[in-house]
Amino acid sequence: MVKRMKTQNRIRTLTMALLLAVAWPLVAAPSSGIDRVLVKDGKLMAVRGGKTVPVTEEIKLSHGITVATNATYRVGQGRWHKLHEGQVLDRDGMLLSPNGSLRPVYDHVVMQGGKPMLQRDGELRPITSPLTLGDGSIVTPSGYHVKPGGPRIWLLDGEMLALDGSRIPVKDTIALLHGQVVVQKDGALIHLERWRTIMMNDGTKVFGDGRVVFRDGRQKRLREGEIITVQGVVRRLR
Repeated sequence: MVKRMKTQNRIRTLTMALLLAVAWPLVAAPSSGIDRVLVKDGKLMAVRGGKTVPVTEEIKLSHGITVATNATYRVGQGRWHKLHEGQVLDRDGMLLSPNGSLRPVYDHVVMQGGKPMLQRDGELRPITSPLTLGDGSIVTPSGYHVKPGGPRIWLLDGEMLALDGSRIPVKDTIALLHGQVVVQKDGALIHLERWRTIMMNDGTKVFGDGRVVFRDGRQKRLREGEIITVQGVVRRLR
């Protein structure tokens, strides 16, 4: 009898282990097909395949991001952060706000105003001592990215690094907000007067009256509240 009970207990233990092994990837994996989530009219919505639907269950995005039904999100086991009206969080962890700013919500390094900054759990602070990244490279307080056995590379304004040492593709934004053109370029938000023009990093030309001329010659006029993205700063490696 005792031997049979031990055998049954071992079977139950193995069965539970198998169930957990199967269930864990399903819990940890990003929610299938979700392109982005956003807050509209106070409600959390998800966009999947071009269709916008209310969020009724917890959503998993890349970089360990969890979005709850109460319009809050967190990265890994970090603090919960509120998603506000008009904000859009895409499946790659990039947060677009109504003011035209676009940034990763996950931990990263960004060069801003000539100073290297570390964002950790939503808080942005200056790097005041050498920071070692996952690949062994170092970001110095003076703004250099130093790879093991490699050269010292000065980080450009707007350039971003993940904490594993990889580069984060940078996107700039162009928007018409309350009648004024606002661009995010090199990590900074710039308000354009109507007479002013600015050249974006990808060659797109933006006019303060709302006209946009892309590098390939296409033109468009911004609509109120419209935000478009273009390629941001790119390091030209030799």
